[in-house]
Amino acid sequence: MEITVTNYYNSKGEKTTKEKFVAEQGQFLQHREEQYQKKLNEIKSQIPNDITEKEKAAFLYHYLVNYLNYDYEVLERIDEQGNAGPVSHLFWNKWGLASHEKYAPIILGRGSCYGIASAFYDLCLVLNINCQMIEGLTKEIPSKKVFLRHTWNVVEVDGELGHVDVTYGVLYRDKGFDKENFFFLDNNQLKDKGPHHNFDENKVAKSYRLR
Repeated sequence: MEITVTNYYNSKGEKTTKEKFVAEQGQFLQHREEQYQKKLNEIKSQIPNDITEKEKAAFLYHYLVNYLNYDYEVLERIDEQGNAGPVSHLFWNKWGLASHEKYAPIILGRGSCYGIASAFYDLCLVLNINCQMIEGLTKEIPSKKVFLRHTWNVVEVDGELGHVDVTYGVLYRDKGFDKENFFFLDNNQLKDKGPHHNFDENKVAKSYRLR
C-alpha cells in the first residue's frame, strides 16, 4: 500500500504544520479580499451618480484600460487547447495573485483576459450594471496550431446590449492603436474590429436580455 506524505511550508519557505499553514492561508485570503473590496469601492467613489448606465460602463472601461497592464508572459504558456497559462505575482508574505483571477487586475493592476473580464464583471455588479462574461476564440497560434481562447464581457445598459473587451482595449493601447475600439460593440462590429470568433452571438441578439 502506497503512503502519500504531504509537507506544508509557510511564506518563509519553512516547513510547518498543516494547522499553521491553514491559519496563514486564512490570513492571506482575508487580506486579499479586504484589499480587493477597498479598491472596488475606491473606483466606485470616482463615478458620478447623475450619469447614464452606459456612461458608467464607459467610465469603468476607460479606467481599466488606462490602469491595467496585460501579462504578456501568459502567451508563452499556451497549451494544446489554446488556453494561456497563468502567472503569479507576489502580493503578501510571499503569497501571490494569479493573472487569471479577478484579484490581480484590481489590486496589482495587471492580469490576463479571464481575470480582467472577472474584475470588470464585479465592478459592474457594484454599480448595478447587468453584465456577463463571454468566451470565444481570437488569434491563431501557429506553433500550437490552435486559436487562442479569450474571455470578455457583455453588458446591458439603458436597454441596449453590447460587447466590452477591456483586455483588447489594453492590447490596442500598448500597440498605439485606438483603445476606444472595444467598448460596446455589436456582433458584427466586434468581428470586424478584432480577431474574435466562435462566440455565442445570441448574447447580443436583440431578443436576448441578461435579466
